[in-house]
Amino acid sequence: MLAAFSAAIFALQMAIAFGYSVSAGRLVIGCTLVLLAVIGNYLGNLRPNYFAGIRTPWTLESPATWRATHRLGGRLICFGALLLLALQFVLSRAAFRILFVSSILLLVAWAFVYSWRHFQTHAASHEP
Repeated sequence: MLAAFSAAIFALQMAIAFGYSVSAGRLVIGCTLVLLAVIGNYLGNLRPNYFAGIRTPWTLESPATWRATHRLGGRLICFGALLLLALQFVLSRAAFRILFVSSILLLVAWAFVYSWRHFQTHAASHEP
């Protein structure tokens, strides 16, 4: 998917270089949202690791917290990206920009708080 994303951005750059009138901002955001939807779709199947995923101290310490955070977080990312993709064509650029940035910030805050809460409520299962 990353290769397809890179190819789409390259094709966009080539179109602009050849003088075509292209809405580059909307296309880049659209490609990014499709990439996020695909990543969100696979996030629930990701095994605990230190390289990719929602890596908070609590998800890295507890496999159960990792699974719960990634299953729900993956769904939120996937469906949120698809919703934003649809709203991109309905809202004005300024309104969409605010919605896009606030959605990303809210998702990051949600993942942090959710993983902490899950770890705290299931703390008995983490003790040796």
